[in-house]
Amino acid sequence: MSESTEPTEREARAGATEGTGRWRKHLVDLTTITVGVLIALSLEGLWQWMSDRSLVREAEETLRLEIEDNRRELERVLAGDEQRQAALDQAMRFADELLEDGSTEVSELDLGFTVGEVSSASWLTAERTGAIAHMDYERVRELARVYEAQDLFVAHQRQNLDRLTSAIAVISGGGDPTKANERDLLAFRDQVTALRAALFIEAQLAERARELYDAVLSDSATGTR
Repeated sequence: MSESTEPTEREARAGATEGTGRWRKHLVDLTTITVGVLIALSLEGLWQWMSDRSLVREAEETLRLEIEDNRRELERVLAGDEQRQAALDQAMRFADELLEDGSTEVSELDLGFTVGEVSSASWLTAERTGAIAHMDYERVRELARVYEAQDLFVAHQRQNLDRLTSAIAVISGGGDPTKANERDLLAFRDQVTALRAALFIEAQLAERARELYDAVLSDSATGTR
């Protein structure tokens, strides 16, 4: 009589147990791997968050220092406003007297402008490094207003320098400004008149920028974000 090749009930039970054990082991291994990946992703996310916060803190500090420097520069410009207006008044008197009778008691012309050397390097750096993308929206909006006002002041200042160059070119073209002809004197007077008005506008723009500087620096001091 041939021996049966079919597995006994005990062998079948043992095989089923072994199969279940293998699946359980695979499930444990898969769970361990999944947990490990999640932990790694969490740590990477945490590291990225800390890196972004560090970038923002560094950007905030450099922006604060830049704005403080720019504010001091505008203070210097505004402090000399009366002197510059007086110089332009003297230039106007020079032209008026020469146009009236060909002579003048003004012995010296000083049309030198005080140039406010304000910077936006930290703002541009914050944009290019991505620091601004991680800042609070209202904070970015506040800083953007500051630098927009500053850019407007700088643009107006460049226009004034162009006017100043034109005025000087007109009056000094022939060497001795007291020998300038009537046409040149009238052109010079027009440039000086434009400069007087432009200087007033420039002062208003500087005052506005200074107000915005103060607001940003106040927020920085109180920790408002």
